[in-house]
Amino acid sequence: MTDRTSVFEASDKQKYKSMVPCNQCNEFYPVADMLASDREAHRYWSKKLDKFCPGKTCVQCTFELCRFEHHELGYPPGESPTLEDCWAEICLEKKRKLENRMSAHKNAYKTIDANRKADTKAGIFHFNKGSKKSADGKSTRNSSACTS
Repeated sequence: MTDRTSVFEASDKQKYKSMVPCNQCNEFYPVADMLASDREAHRYWSKKLDKFCPGKTCVQCTFELCRFEHHELGYPPGESPTLEDCWAEICLEKKRKLENRMSAHKNAYKTIDANRKADTKAGIFHFNKGSKKSADGKSTRNSSACTS
């Protein structure tokens, strides 16, 4: 593992917000547009997790590393992943994350709805006390909530 502390001493922190440097070329990219690399040279020690974690490499460096490794192993040219394959993997990972977040969101709503239905059956009703509808159907604020 190499010492990369100089990479993180950016004077303009807003410029690199939510970005990490590529472990190969040290260029900053958004985390979502990078691939995890579990190669020994790219691993780093996480103080927060207290363990070694895989590093991140940009698409171009991942493509070049895979092509180099396939050549070193003696595979015929063309069997290494293409640049489009690397981008497809990134898009697939983004899709997985989004589906996971959406499924958690849907499950939370289902739970809330099931609890509300159970409360309604038990005779417990919940009302929003912040606003009430007037006789003409318009929503008005509670007088105690407004200050003049």
